[in-house]
Amino acid sequence: MYHTTHRITAAGLGEPVILWIAPAPERQSVSARELLRNEYTTVPYLSSISDLVPHVLAAD
Repeated sequence: MYHTTHRITAAGLGEPVILWIAPAPERQSVSARELLRNEYTTVPYLSSISDLVPHVLAAD
């Protein structure tokens, strides 16, 4: 598995959220380098199908 996934429930969010954490840079393979960051940068281009794309709360 490339990333670590957590389901988080917190007061004030209304519903559970999913947290994805990428591995440390030295643990990323060459073919998967920056995979989650690349995925995040595509979100604006998918606005026509935004109902099908997860809502991003924050990115680091």
